[in-house]
Amino acid sequence: MRLAAAFLGGCLVALLVACGGGDAGTAATTTSSATAAATASPEPTRASTAPVTATATATPTGTPAGSELSLEVKVGQLIFAGVPGTQVGSTAERLVGQLHIGNVVLMGENAGTPSQVAALTSQLQALARRSNGFGALIATDQEGGTVQRLTQGFTRLPDAASVGAAARPDLAREYGALVGSELSAVGVNMPLGPVLDVNDNPANPVIGRRAFGSTVETVVATGLPFIEGLRSAGVIAVGKHFPGHGNTETDSHFTLPVVKKSLDQLERTELAPFEAAVATGLDAVMVAHVAYPALDASGMPASLSPTIITGLLKEQIGFRGVVVTDDLGMAGVAALMSPEDAALRAVQAGADLVICVSLPCDATKVQARLLQAARSGELPAARLDDAVRRVTELKQRYRAGEAGPGRLDEVGSAAHRELVATILAAAGGN
Repeated sequence: MRLAAAFLGGCLVALLVACGGGDAGTAATTTSSATAAATASPEPTRASTAPVTATATATPTGTPAGSELSLEVKVGQLIFAGVPGTQVGSTAERLVGQLHIGNVVLMGENAGTPSQVAALTSQLQALARRSNGFGALIATDQEGGTVQRLTQGFTRLPDAASVGAAARPDLAREYGALVGSELSAVGVNMPLGPVLDVNDNPANPVIGRRAFGSTVETVVATGLPFIEGLRSAGVIAVGKHFPGHGNTETDSHFTLPVVKKSLDQLERTELAPFEAAVATGLDAVMVAHVAYPALDASGMPASLSPTIITGLLKEQIGFRGVVVTDDLGMAGVAALMSPEDAALRAVQAGADLVICVSLPCDATKVQARLLQAARSGELPAARLDDAVRRVTELKQRYRAGEAGPGRLDEVGSAAHRELVATILAAAGGN
């Protein structure tokens, strides 16, 4: 992409050297609640981001991992579910233990003190290993500002806009390490962030201060060091919301937004931070429930679009990591079709993980639909195995479920509070 290439060829390279970057390693749902019912280093080559007609089955780069696994375990690796309560109960036992769902998103209702969260994640990891043979990805929205699920006893995090306003890449990296260390200490290995959207529409009702800034320069200069900080703490960065939610005028939690920018405008703004992050080894990308006519004339949201996920992100940009959908209970996609059908469409389109946390998404129905499709061939075996390989390789790379929770005395520590104060002072109240 032209603008991203310019950054990578100039100031961004200097920035990465200064910050130690370059080595490979919400749902973003600010209003949803957990469903309590039954519930590696890429080197992309790009000439153009012109839309392509993509097949939904990108060729796996190597032998798919886990080809000997049962279909139930394979399908379970593709699902993020929510569970109720502050300890493992019957719903978690059913979803993870019996249906082999391999990944969990923690919401506010799951979170108490750091010791309680650490105990919960330990229980979930033990259950996942017994059921699937793999550790679990355990995620939460811990962006800071108004989006912070873990609060009691944890450092109160500034929003991304304050971090961007500080204009200090060194502080951004330290801040990423702070967030990562507190999550790692309680057994959470994926923060469902950072937001890499460029908030260039003042009327945007959902991104706002969740973004590092309103320019590509600010988002790249802050977001990439933040990702490096997360990696240094052993947690998995998830760039969101691809290909960009910053210019929308509606909220994908409640409707399907449409970004009407031209291809050239999207290249210069929305896509540039994601391409820069992918070029430095981003491990996971979350795709948005937003339509982009210049990228896919069908009107389908990016989360269901093979043209955007497989054609643009995986084939043209060269992303080799894990593609995660935003929560399938959000109206941006749930108004179009059932969440279980959306889950199948997303995986067919190239998504490797689907998030099913908020109603009306029911993880049991998503698991049943994907399993049915895998058995019938509606979900091709090659696409399923590619997704399983990407997910399990990510888990192995970050030793998901192996180490257990870390040092709880780091959570909410005086040193962390001091760093936050330094960031806010540098931001000058912005």
